[in-house]
Amino acid sequence: MATIDLGEILKQHQDLLVQAREQLEAAHEPQAGRLPAKLLIQAKEAQLQRIEARLEETQQAREAAIARYDATLERNRQQAKKLRKELKELQEAAKGGGHRPKGGAETPVKEVQGIGAKFAQRLEEAEIGTVGALVKLEPKRLAKILDASEGRAEIILDEAKKVLRQP
Repeated sequence: MATIDLGEILKQHQDLLVQAREQLEAAHEPQAGRLPAKLLIQAKEAQLQRIEARLEETQQAREAAIARYDATLERNRQQAKKLRKELKELQEAAKGGGHRPKGGAETPVKEVQGIGAKFAQRLEEAEIGTVGALVKLEPKRLAKILDASEGRAEIILDEAKKVLRQP
């Protein structure tokens, strides 16, 4: 009969346990820089979420920039429209150069060259009905009343002063 060496069996058993532990640990550890599939998926999902968040932020910034651009464009259109109107009024006033209103402080403002029906109405609403009251205004104040440029207001004031000098 063969003799059984218990010490040898114990050593083999311990060697098998060590090998099993090493294999188990190797199965759970990344291999040569590779992540386990579950961790790789989680990392990619997190990366995708960050990129989607940046995409949303970029889209919002783009929409805000477009809104600012549109607002600026509309302001410029309104300003150009207003300037065209003022230019037309100035040109019309320049054409009527032969017209000279009768003079005096009590002359109605509508008699001043460059003041049409709309400007006369605005002045009337501001309780300025005569040339005498008109020439007392500062160009800035008149521009605000007429909703016109200060340059246009200065021209109207110059014309009003000419009316005052008329006999």
